[in-house]
Amino acid sequence: GLTLLKTPEAAIVTASPGQSGTGFPVYGMYDRQAQRSIFGRKGLEWEINAVTPGKKALKFTSFNSKWRIVNIKDNTITIQWQVAENIKAVSNLTLKNARLEADFKVENNSKNIRIESVTFPKVRFRKLAGNDALTYPAMSGILIKNPTREQFTGGQEGYFPSGKANMQFSSYYDEKSGIYFAFEDPLARSKYYSVKGK
Repeated sequence: GLTLLKTPEAAIVTASPGQSGTGFPVYGMYDRQAQRSIFGRKGLEWEINAVTPGKKALKFTSFNSKWRIVNIKDNTITIQWQVAENIKAVSNLTLKNARLEADFKVENNSKNIRIESVTFPKVRFRKLAGNDALTYPAMSGILIKNPTREQFTGGQEGYFPSGKANMQFSSYYDEKSGIYFAFEDPLARSKYYSVKGK
């Protein structure tokens, strides 16, 4: 079954407690005020890159790891993935007003696998129907109009903090509404930040 979580501003559809599968069990987010979907195909996902003692590279994703809905309470979903033997990941997603907040924790108790990097979140937004534009925090800021078709096909990326990514947020919007997406990390830890229009 499915569970619908909603506020006056937004709604998300997720799997129900006790269910399991592969992928990311949040199937969609809807902007109730603008009356349109937020996510594109495969809206949310994660990726973990790891290595064995023999230097064999391993890649784990939300689409090749089994998830289980642990709990849904007060508009918060707790999801657990079995990434590999002795490695698990847990994410709490909370719907607050128009915001979807998420964290991601990896617990590695494996003696044979070393985690090299974690990518979360990987988010795909649905193309907005109007005159869409995207802001990106490079240098003094970049405004890209029609980012899925114009001058942005290669994307923007870089390590935060640097001139290529000097803030932890971007936005995507049109005349009707917009999406603010960010890392809300008060310690401003180093991270790789990438935005691509397709």
